[in-house]
Amino acid sequence: LLDALRGGKYLFVDVVSGNKDWDDSFRGALRQLDAGITLEKLSRSDPVFTGEIPGTQGFDAVKVNFRRSLHTRFSTAGRCDLYAILWKGKPVGVYSAYDISSGIGYHYFPDCRGVTPQHARELAMNVFLAAYGWKVSAAASSGGGTKG
Repeated sequence: LLDALRGGKYLFVDVVSGNKDWDDSFRGALRQLDAGITLEKLSRSDPVFTGEIPGTQGFDAVKVNFRRSLHTRFSTAGRCDLYAILWKGKPVGVYSAYDISSGIGYHYFPDCRGVTPQHARELAMNVFLAAYGWKVSAAASSGGGTKG
């Protein structure tokens, strides 16, 4: 992960299956990588949720539908908590303690703690669009172009 960050990559990390122990484990691993890496909860007005991304338009994913294992805790829908991964104060990724990736591929398995496939895809697209927007903005402010 640290090599990816040093190489200027933008990370989108989720806990496949939404396993609470894996969430704790990942957070611990981040703390050990570098003292400058922190997580900051994204607000509801963040472009990753709203889809309001300069230069394009994503999806309104402020409220998403959850998979059955989360229904008892959150009813059937709500806000998927996402966190900015910051390195030395700069956004370098997005983290979700809930499963998003298996929803992207329509994988269903018992006790999955995540969002439904439709909303998983919308959140993932918003993360991609927001990351690209940040990259273009950073390149413009430094006078450089963008590389794939």
